[in-house]
Amino acid sequence: MTEVHTVICQIQAPSRACPTGKCVEGCFVISEDNVLMLTDRAGNAATDADGRQFTHALGPNEDARTIARRLTKELRGALRGGDAPRAGFDGPIEYFDRGKI
Repeated sequence: MTEVHTVICQIQAPSRACPTGKCVEGCFVISEDNVLMLTDRAGNAATDADGRQFTHALGPNEDARTIARRLTKELRGALRGGDAPRAGFDGPIEYFDRGKI
């Protein structure tokens, strides 16, 4: 079985609104013919809603981890709908002061 590698890529830099920033994890394998493919942690191919797999034929001087980070961001965008507006489930919860109850 092919070894599953993991990368962490930053999707939002730290800011006042989000002091910790945001990162996402991606997993990938490299086949015997030097093709990188995004997978889940079990090694199954990661696909978007249309069934498209995210692969890249590695060149002689390409860094697999850098390519995997780029593809992970592409997959995340495809699964979230590209530039879709936030649905409100990925940020901090705002609690409003209700005064005395």
